[in-house]
Amino acid sequence: MMEIFHHLRLLLIFNCIAKHPEGITFYQIQQINHIPHSKVYRVMNHLTEQGYLHRKEVKNELGRPKYLFFLTPEGELKQNQLRADLNKIFTFIQVRFPRAKEIDFNSFLQDASLEMWQDPISEILKSEISKEKKRQILQNMYEDTQDRLKLISKAIAKLEADNTAK
Repeated sequence: MMEIFHHLRLLLIFNCIAKHPEGITFYQIQQINHIPHSKVYRVMNHLTEQGYLHRKEVKNELGRPKYLFFLTPEGELKQNQLRADLNKIFTFIQVRFPRAKEIDFNSFLQDASLEMWQDPISEILKSEISKEKKRQILQNMYEDTQDRLKLISKAIAKLEADNTAK
């Protein structure tokens, strides 16, 4: 199960970098994903060492240089392999769960990026789908969120009840 999340995380990173053909910096990735600079640095350097990314130094007149990252041909192959591996998993899910057939996993695998993951509402609003479809998606998100909040409230109430019982 953890392998799925690892593959998905890598695919999101590769898709994010691919969406920036001019290159993307540590800072930009950190801002998109709201994760510590040290973690971004570690992941990007690891992917560079594996040959999936190319790092280009851009000198600044003042301060330290910045680095732009690009996918290498090996990175593009890995990106395609991740899509294929995840597609097999999603196909399996669609066979086992009929409601999942409504989800366009191929589009997700092609377009999903860190930006989409971090701010799905903006991505939906910017998308080329009809206003009615956007409204429907947002309404579903709202209802799912309400359901989750109810579960969280119940869990908190249970914890509080357990604490008073002790």
